[in-house]
Amino acid sequence: MRKRLAAMALTLGVLAGCGAQEIVPTASLEQTPYSIIFAVPTDASLETFSELSNTYHYVQPDGDYEIVSQVCTGKNGAQLITALSGRTMENQTVIKTQRFGMPEYQFAWCAADGRLNRAAILEDQDYAYLLTFAVAPEKAPIYRESMNTVFSSFGLFSDEWA
Repeated sequence: MRKRLAAMALTLGVLAGCGAQEIVPTASLEQTPYSIIFAVPTDASLETFSELSNTYHYVQPDGDYEIVSQVCTGKNGAQLITALSGRTMENQTVIKTQRFGMPEYQFAWCAADGRLNRAAILEDQDYAYLLTFAVAPEKAPIYRESMNTVFSSFGLFSDEWA
């Protein structure tokens, strides 16, 4: 019992001395990215997957639409908007909100191939999480509900046990 009390007193003495010191985290500031989750339409199939680039590409069997989710590094939301649409944030309508305490950008554009595109980007300190839906213009009314479901279910997941 005396040994246990002596050990506790020693521990408390050491901890009391730590109060004035600055605690520096030993882990890297760069965290493991979240996984992108969303409701995949039942008629979409996974075309390609790359573990290294964290990219998923889903396609409707007839090619009417495609969905891409990707975790990006090295670019912020504004840079991704310009890279995707070819226009800066100032030259198009971008809705900026918050989701999960992170900045979220939503925007749409017509690509050079004529496809209508909608995108959402979430960004944290280290990563940008991109979700796009591209559809042929004549098929847009048919897949409007699917597109809305994809974006309303857009979220991030972290496997705490991995």
